[in-house]
Amino acid sequence: ADGMYEVSFYCNVVVSHDGSVFWLPPAIYKSACKIEVKHFPFDQQNCTMKFRSWTYDRTELDLVLRSDVASLDDFT
Repeated sequence: ADGMYEVSFYCNVVVSHDGSVFWLPPAIYKSACKIEVKHFPFDQQNCTMKFRSWTYDRTELDLVLRSDVASLDDFT
């Protein structure tokens, strides 16, 4: 984390007829993990990320992945 915790972009929420609220705040996560390049260029890296909330426990959060794989578009 870079220590920048202020809101840089305000976004709306969707409130459904049943009272459920959907909020999709924009976010950019920065991470770093130790890499092993012993088998370069055929090495593979596995980096684990943990997402936690200061105000909710895991029963109150629903983290949904958009894809089973990461996009490599920025690296080609």
